Amino acid sequence: MASSVLHIREAHESDASVVGELFREYLSWLGEDLQFQHVTDELASPLSGVYARPNGRVLLAFLDN
Repeated sequence: MASSVLHIREAHESDASVVGELFREYLSWLGEDLQFQHVTDELASPLSGVYARPNGRVLLAFLDN
């Protein structure tokens, strides 16, 4: 039986496009209009604002099979 390993790491600037795509997929899945929360600004720069260090961060998880 093959085992899977979950890798979790902090997102870096080079991951910004991946993080933005994950945010867009999540918003699409929600099916709600969240513009009142300034979501457009977050999508423009997904690793800044509340997600930036020192108080914030985005974690990415990868599953290896």
